[in-house]
Amino acid sequence: TKLRTPDLQETLERLTKTIPTENPKSINIVGAQTFTNGDVTNYNLTFEYEYTNSWLLTNVQMVRSGSQLVVTGLHIQPEQTSLKELNRFSLSEKGFLHYVFLVLAVAIPIFVVYVLRLCYKTPGIKRKWLWYVFIAVGMIQFSLNWTTGATGVQPLSVLLLGASFLSSGPFAPVVLSFALPIGAISFLAKRQSLAGRDVG
Repeated sequence: TKLRTPDLQETLERLTKTIPTENPKSINIVGAQTFTNGDVTNYNLTFEYEYTNSWLLTNVQMVRSGSQLVVTGLHIQPEQTSLKELNRFSLSEKGFLHYVFLVLAVAIPIFVVYVLRLCYKTPGIKRKWLWYVFIAVGMIQFSLNWTTGATGVQPLSVLLLGASFLSSGPFAPVVLSFALPIGAISFLAKRQSLAGRDVG
């Protein structure tokens, strides 16, 4: 297996030195992935061990083939704080980009709801339900990992009300996203012509 290397003994001794001698105060599964191909299943599990003055992240990779389960990887990483604390949503020590995303993620849904209400109150619009759908979603999604500051763009995506605030669990980082309110902007630009008369 991958673990059976010439320096296995030395590696295990080095890993052992990073583990506190006391019993852990708590053990949490902070990541779990499985992938099955035929009769072979790959497992990738990450545990967080809490000690009095430190934390350990332990990642274990295993492969099950038939009735045989083999450990193919083991990684131990000491941490100064828990993942829950590290990834909690906080405005402390955040940069300009974080605030830009936060403002847009709050402002865009408000703007979209305002335009939806305006569409509802505007008489004379044909197939108004199509405009409701177009206005209600934002297009071209921009995302920010609140913990790391990493950003991403998804050109072919839509987002209800043009924003989202998501986390995959209590130990995972918050991902803040917004999308351009193209439908809402288009409606405002075409509102008078769509109604077929002057509107206030």
